[in-house]
Amino acid sequence: MSTLLARSTVLADDALHAIPRTDATTVAPWAPRQYRGRWGMAVVAGDLLALVVAFGFGFGFAWVWADAHPSLGGCGVVALILCAWFACNGRYIRTLGIAAHDEFYYAIAYVAIAAAVLLPILALLGITSRSFLAIAIGFGLCAVLIGMVRYALRTFVPESELFVAPTTVIEEASRAAETIHAERPTHIAVAEHIGQLRLSARTLGEQTLLAVNLPSVMSSSARFTKRAFDILVASIALCVSAPIVILGAIAIVIESGFPILYSQERLGEHGRVFRIFKLRSMQQDAERASGPIWATREDVRVTRVGRILRSTSVDELPQLFNVLRGEMSIVGPRPERPAFVERFASSYPRYVERLLVAPGLTACSHLYMPRAVTAQAISERLEYDLYYIRNWSLAVDIAIVMKTAAEVMFHRAP
Repeated sequence: MSTLLARSTVLADDALHAIPRTDATTVAPWAPRQYRGRWGMAVVAGDLLALVVAFGFGFGFAWVWADAHPSLGGCGVVALILCAWFACNGRYIRTLGIAAHDEFYYAIAYVAIAAAVLLPILALLGITSRSFLAIAIGFGLCAVLIGMVRYALRTFVPESELFVAPTTVIEEASRAAETIHAERPTHIAVAEHIGQLRLSARTLGEQTLLAVNLPSVMSSSARFTKRAFDILVASIALCVSAPIVILGAIAIVIESGFPILYSQERLGEHGRVFRIFKLRSMQQDAERASGPIWATREDVRVTRVGRILRSTSVDELPQLFNVLRGEMSIVGPRPERPAFVERFASSYPRYVERLLVAPGLTACSHLYMPRAVTAQAISERLEYDLYYIRNWSLAVDIAIVMKTAAEVMFHRAP
């Protein structure tokens, strides 16, 4: 599918940021919120305190309860490396969490990546088992404490005070004068926006230049990392969920007979057509009379077993085979049918940017919106999808997977 062009007027600072809910024809991506100076320092101080407490507890536990004598210096070095890891990833400058409780998931994700790299290295270096125990305990505890620090800040400090005001993007020329009058920008850049490209400001001497960047998720290293993560998670998930899928299949047959699986055409990465697989949750030939339509919250076509499967997302588990085949990813925009993509692309010029990455088994939009949404809510879903594409990292995927698991176990949106 060809990339659509949309003319944009951009008020450029050091990031592109917008949530234009009033414009029915264009949607621009959110950007991570940036801490104000003093609150950024508060985040650093809070993380340092969390690291001291966590690794101090790990040291004390190994010393007192395990009758071991770990290396205090080793614990301190690992804590400093972890702090540097957060700093290198910009976690003391901005946050990727959309909601306050997201801070727990991102803290755990970044600590998990650091632990997955450092613990094997320490083992190869011959670190003693008592020091290894202290450091492992420190990793686990500091992830929780760092999440608590950031959650507390976002809970008790007004976000207007905690974060700097976002840069504005105007997607409609008729609103330019009104927005300029209201925002009083220091710089204005007029640009032609092209689907997978984005602009960022760069300073060269006294000149401000606009640089064109590709989303990091499109790089070769990111694709390799994402594919390896997909294969690992899908393989584990298939082994764990196999008994649940078998029970679901038996329940479908008992209630409404065969077929067990439901197959449908969807658009994947770069507009490639593939067939998605689900456990059948609706009556047989549910769209025979109506043609392609979206499922609604109280859809009468859904069977009694299907309602249970949908509320627990068990019906989605066969898509793990799509992931292993490379047609889908664990995390990414949810795959849509070709007819709907054509319809939405004509109304939302940036809708086709969703096709820059493989569709996902779970999605950022899946976590903040009901599973069944109306066509009128497609602009909000697109905002979440663009946010994910713009800000992808392995930590983002890990955080979304963890949050999805929590949603399924405790509160699945209908």
